[in-house]
Amino acid sequence: MRIDRNRPAGDAAAMDTDTKHTLMDEAEELALRAFGPAAEVEHIEAVFERLAWCWLRGLPADGAATVH
Repeated sequence: MRIDRNRPAGDAAAMDTDTKHTLMDEAEELALRAFGPAAEVEHIEAVFERLAWCWLRGLPADGAATVH
């Protein structure tokens, strides 16, 4: 598989700044709730990517924090 270097990274490319901030706040809250004090930036980013993926497809955010 060949990666297109000209394509924006992540599913967040199609959303506006306000939506990104809202989803990032939600990702931080979900990650802290799921992983507690052990939550790291990588956990928050992974939850954000899942939330963005769901948002882009019009799906609910259920299970967004069940990433490993």
